[in-house]
Parts: sequence; C-alpha cells; structure tokens
Amino acid sequence: MSEISTVRAAPPPRQRGRGRSWCRLATRRRLFASVTQPRMLGPARTQGDEAPVARDEKLDLLYRIPLFASLDKHKIARVGELTEEVEVPAGKVLIRQGDAGGDLMVLVSGQVAIERDGVRVTTLGPGDFFGEISLIDGRPRTATVTTETASRLLVVSHREFHALMDQIPEVAAQILHALADRVRKLDPRETH
Repeated sequence: MSEISTVRAAPPPRQRGRGRSWCRLATRRRLFASVTQPRMLGPARTQGDEAPVARDEKLDLLYRIPLFASLDKHKIARVGELTEEVEVPAGKVLIRQGDAGGDLMVLVSGQVAIERDGVRVTTLGPGDFFGEISLIDGRPRTATVTTETASRLLVVSHREFHALMDQIPEVAAQILHALADRVRKLDPRETH
C-alpha cells in the first residue's frame, strides 16, 4: 500500500469532481501519513468505513473557533467546504522551520509547541492558528510546530487559503489582526 493510500482513501462521492485533486492533496500532506484518516463531511458510507462528521457538528465546531466566530451561517458553510479535519498524535512535527509553506492550520483541540532556531517561543491551544505567514508572503516557514498532545486540526491548503481570504473578508481581517498582535508581542517596548 502506498503512502498516499495510507493517508486518504478515495474521497466520498459528494466530494469527487469538486476541483480538488485528492491524490495531490494527500501527497502534499505527507506529514499526516501516520495519523488517523481525516474525518470528512459527506453522505453515509458503506459498512466498515469511519463514520462521517455530521455537517451540523462541523459548523458548530467552526463557530467555536475565534477566527470564524463572527461569520454568518453561509460563510461558515463556505469555510467548512474549504477545510479538512485531521487528528494528529502527540510528538508529530506539523511544520518545519525553513520548509516551503503549504497549509494554514487551526487548532481545534490539543496543544502545539512553536520553536524558532531550536528555542521554544510559545505554546498554542484550541482556537489558535498557525502557518499563515508563509501563505501570505510566499517565503519559507518561520518556525517549527510540533504537537505536544494528540490534536485535532482544521487544515486549509494554499489554494483554499487564498480563496478564503478573497471570498470572506472578515477572515482576512481576523488574520491581519492576529498578525499585528504577534508583531506587537515581538517588540520588547510594547507594553499593551
């Protein structure tokens, strides 16, 4: 069995023909090769397949994430179409400093450590997101991100990230606000 087939079986019928190249998506997500299969929205599957996440459950999940909390139901539904949910074990490197950027990741549950040049910078928890800097500026990843606990993530690929930024300006504004906040925290003179 190839690495690709261990990451993702064929997409559910609802997802076929939607413009996503599932093989390419799985190949690019080599970091998820040892994780459980992503939980996808879709119609009931045949016996033996993992049960799909209910649409309402995913939408409720998205509403609980600060990045998406202010969106109306139509925009939340669009975000749901652009994200893939994955579960990752503790100790998995999600992003490696210096690598090319490919995905934005939103932490639903669990905890990740952020390191720059081998030095721990911070820890992120549920509701936090990472990976956006490389997607915005096209340069290599600025930090290494490793799961400290088993974690559940929403992953937005490069193409979907730019669609999200173009189609839902509220998300773009939230990401810019978070980036500005991160820059302020880097300035030792900043007191608020």
